[in-house]
Amino acid sequence: MSYHFILLLVPLSPLYIWASQAEKLSPTESDQKISVSETSKRAFAAELKSSLERVPSFYETEIIEDGRKVLFRRVAPPAELPSAKPKASPTTTSPVNFSDLIEESKEPINLKLYVTVYDEAYSKLILTVEENRYTVWTNLNFAHLQMLGSFETEERRYSYFGMSDQINQEREALNARFAKEKGFDYTSRWKASPVQFSEEPEYVLVTEDESSVPNEVYQQFDDLLGYYLDNKERLKVVHHNAQELQAARERYKAAHPEEPQDIVLNYSRLSTPAE
Repeated sequence: MSYHFILLLVPLSPLYIWASQAEKLSPTESDQKISVSETSKRAFAAELKSSLERVPSFYETEIIEDGRKVLFRRVAPPAELPSAKPKASPTTTSPVNFSDLIEESKEPINLKLYVTVYDEAYSKLILTVEENRYTVWTNLNFAHLQMLGSFETEERRYSYFGMSDQINQEREALNARFAKEKGFDYTSRWKASPVQFSEEPEYVLVTEDESSVPNEVYQQFDDLLGYYLDNKERLKVVHHNAQELQAARERYKAAHPEEPQDIVLNYSRLSTPAE
């Protein structure tokens, strides 16, 4: 099968400069943040359990489940049942926020993208537009977009949902070697880039017929790549920090194995007046 390659250079934006001011977390800083977070969570859970146990109960019953005690306690209902929220008056008006009107006027777009990153050197992107899939290769590391949920342009408001996979060539070779030793077949997921990229940000749209690609595909890719370049350094730092915090969380769990905690459940019989 033959392919037609369209090579487009994406220029760097001036906004690229300010994005580099974000700070990376060190392993020590990540450990400290996770330690504080986990200690706070455990203290909150202990205080919540204690506050539930301090409430007088009519009777209690307990069961043992997965090595922990679950205590059911029937307590008195609250003195006042929560009242229904009053209905807003039809004549009630609120001040107009023109910035909100501008935001609402932007076209909402759901960006559906599947990303495969190879050795953090280049990425394969598969974009779905109107049930059709389009493939793009770029020399940008799109693993940095894992934490992105949405972004905006002057005219559009994108909701981003991107599945991501990272493939390492050396690890794939080890997997293939191990599978062969065990008598199994293993197909490496590693793929070389279809073109030799330059040092500048570039992407290549792979298609058999350029005229068959709707303008909407180019619009979404241009908006996404433009946003990436405008915020490249910040996105890189966010991705780095997420990895550091995850590694710190794993270290914390290894050093502080989680033990089954007892559960206290207070319940009451409540009734509300009929409307």
